[in-house]
Amino acid sequence: MITLPFTFSSLVSRNASSVESVTISYDTAYDDFSAQVTNLACSSNLTNLGFTNLGSIPGFPYIGGSSAVSSSGSTGCITCWELSYNETNINVLVVDYADEGLNIAQAAMNGLTGGDAQELGILWATAVEVDVTECGM
Repeated sequence: MITLPFTFSSLVSRNASSVESVTISYDTAYDDFSAQVTNLACSSNLTNLGFTNLGSIPGFPYIGGSSAVSSSGSTGCITCWELSYNETNINVLVVDYADEGLNIAQAAMNGLTGGDAQELGILWATAVEVDVTECGM
């Protein structure tokens, strides 16, 4: 998990019309198709839905962690967020906890940035919660 040096306003707002400015980072652990969901804060939610590894989650690798998720995974799990950066939009399914903003798969961040995830590292983007069906759930 990457610790971000930015102050972050909470993503917990559930008003779909509310757009938040958030930090986006990536972690290649979310790109591992065979990684078990038992290592994620939302593991009980995911296993109850029948998912066993990251690759079995709809929309993989457009997944990641969010500060809207409690570290215990008791709140904020299995939510879908539309991220916008430089006129590009992607949807990311939140399956884990993050210290700040959203920490997503490198492949997802590459989709958001036109392949510049590694070069950018951390960026500011807008995020709005959308229906989980937008993330394949």
